[in-house]
Amino acid sequence: MSSQYPENRENSDIASPANHLSNDGKERIKYPGWGVIIPAMTALHTILFLVALDSTILSTAAPQISAQFQTVKDLGWYGSIYNALRCPFVLLSAKVYNTYNPKWVLLCTTAVFELGSAICGAAPSSPVLIFGRALAGIGAGAVLTGAVVATQHLFEISKRPIAINLLGINFVFSATLGPIFGGILTDSFGWRWCFYINLPLGGAGMIMLAFLLHLPSPSGSSDNRMTLKQNLLKFDPIGSITFLASVICLLLALEWGATKYTWSSPEVVALLTVSVILFGFFIGTQLWTQEERTIPPRIIKQRSITCAVLFSLTTGGASSVVAYYLPFWFQSVKGASATQSAIDTLPLAITTLVGLIASGWITTFVGYYNPVMIVSPIFLAIGSGLLSTWKLTTTSSHLILYQVLHGIGLGLGGQIATLAAQVTFDDDGNDSTIGAALILFSRMLGTAVFISVGQSVFITGLRQRLIKAPGFSYQRIQDLDHTRIRDIFSGEILEMVVRAYNDCIARIFFVGVGLGCVGLLGSAGMEWKRIKKDKQKTVSHDGESQEKDKEFEKVVQQNIKVPEMLTQASNGTASFHSR
Repeated sequence: MSSQYPENRENSDIASPANHLSNDGKERIKYPGWGVIIPAMTALHTILFLVALDSTILSTAAPQISAQFQTVKDLGWYGSIYNALRCPFVLLSAKVYNTYNPKWVLLCTTAVFELGSAICGAAPSSPVLIFGRALAGIGAGAVLTGAVVATQHLFEISKRPIAINLLGINFVFSATLGPIFGGILTDSFGWRWCFYINLPLGGAGMIMLAFLLHLPSPSGSSDNRMTLKQNLLKFDPIGSITFLASVICLLLALEWGATKYTWSSPEVVALLTVSVILFGFFIGTQLWTQEERTIPPRIIKQRSITCAVLFSLTTGGASSVVAYYLPFWFQSVKGASATQSAIDTLPLAITTLVGLIASGWITTFVGYYNPVMIVSPIFLAIGSGLLSTWKLTTTSSHLILYQVLHGIGLGLGGQIATLAAQVTFDDDGNDSTIGAALILFSRMLGTAVFISVGQSVFITGLRQRLIKAPGFSYQRIQDLDHTRIRDIFSGEILEMVVRAYNDCIARIFFVGVGLGCVGLLGSAGMEWKRIKKDKQKTVSHDGESQEKDKEFEKVVQQNIKVPEMLTQASNGTASFHSR
């Protein structure tokens, strides 16, 4: 396989590989020189930095946004809608990149992300902001895929895994910085700059890519050989639309069940019913035609994949409810500013990064991913349970220690589940990449759903505790400016409100305990398969024997078609501070 690639990189004036024949008659690919690669990768990393930052930056800014719009009931939407729409477009965009020229798909999807950011920054109301977040989520999902596709064309095979790894590190690092950036921008310039910052940086990245990045159209690209209908069917439009509608109905039910209506109201019951029906229809479409569907049935029938999906769904949810509502606790209960709340949550961020690094090292040393997957949900459950015991009088050492325990669990389980797809489908690269994408998809979905679940738990609990107090109504409880609790109330009323906020947020953290326990069931059901590194010999046309690492080639082949970077990134922190 390596015989297809040149020994030395030659300079090129465009970031596009070209095919050449070597002296022995074999096709070699000429890759662009470092003079093009460095600025092109700088542009890619800048755009990826913004996408990752956008997934966590609102954890410290969201309270200020809901306070300005005087609607605490929309707090969960600012994060959940972004992730709910980013999830399916990670999968859907992979097919788009395989059909149309990836350069223009990447630029167009980046433009969608930028447009969504502009709408959020200029939003005059909460519904407009939510619409902008939805648009940004669509673009972000496709950008994640495009970053890997572009990297494939910039690097020869021996350097590609390192380049893909750098994308994942960028995503983890950027998402970790999100709350800090959000706090600084919110306190210094206002929350709107959490979105406006994307425009100049993203625009500069797009301009650089437009001039430097020249990518070939895929072999199966849309042309006269295929009709418009045939092209559309390749993207599984029925399955994608059905699943989107199912998720949106579910999120609406979760939001309205705790804000506008009661859980037994016809509106909420109808939404839940429609969500279940649509999801059932989606499953039916996947069973109907196996090869043209988003998720072929043979993938989900694998025990390890099913268990890994359960693990990712629950641990992603356990991570998100803590990461999203932890700054909220510091701001409302402790009275911290947005910047201070970001600093207060640094123990969680730092230990998450440590856990991510340790996860890979331990798995490599042991040879199995199962031990890490078993330990992760245990730490998540213990950490979440301890966080739920926080009070206004909790000591600083306990505030730090409990975050550390939860962060270790989050980091250990952040990306390890995707490795199951590579090991399970060791003879089929396509199935392996679909399985990995499905696992990532489930983690993102868990993030979106359980942020809304946390919002429902919070609003319901706050109503129960404050509705009987003098001067409180459902509307006033929903519209409380929690960043100004100490300015609005005093004396016994202030003490009652702060205690109510503390108890309700503690209930949100306790959701993570149950999710961690269910995640442990998923990890316990995983097959114990050793991560092999078998050697095989390949003989070139001139008879020269070359040893290849079979597992290495397998991973590289996956990187060519589907965003393997995604298996390393969000999972750790894309869900870590998911918005």
